Amino acid sequence: MDMHTRERSLGESKCGEEGGGGGASGKPRGADSIEAQASITLAISFSQLRLSITNMSYFRITLLRSAIGLPKQASGVLKALGLRKRMKTVYHPVSQQVAGQIFAVKELIDVQEVDQKFSPEELKELRRPDSGFYVESRIQDQRMD
Repeated sequence: MDMHTRERSLGESKCGEEGGGGGASGKPRGADSIEAQASITLAISFSQLRLSITNMSYFRITLLRSAIGLPKQASGVLKALGLRKRMKTVYHPVSQQVAGQIFAVKELIDVQEVDQKFSPEELKELRRPDSGFYVESRIQDQRMD
């Protein structure tokens, strides 16, 4: 390749005005910009992935009805989810696999999407009612007219 041919091929690849499809690299015109856009899109999707991992949400799954009398597949799905007894609550990260398992036994469970996991002690404390009693209305205020 002589000097004149080399300069012409560099000029074509930089300007893109001369020649048919591309420069010395053999890429079609605009391929560099497509690669740049793809790398920007990839960087954006990675940053969104990092944000979604930090703000992770969970499925809170509670077994309401037992799988007695149901096919083995239903009881197998419940075991895979970690639900062996009624009123047991488990947490699983939101994912397609867990969503498919939930869909398979949707009649037996209660599902909520929550932002954080609770320990069994915290769940027990949340279920415990407040101590004492409340005055809803006074008898003196409920006069019969």
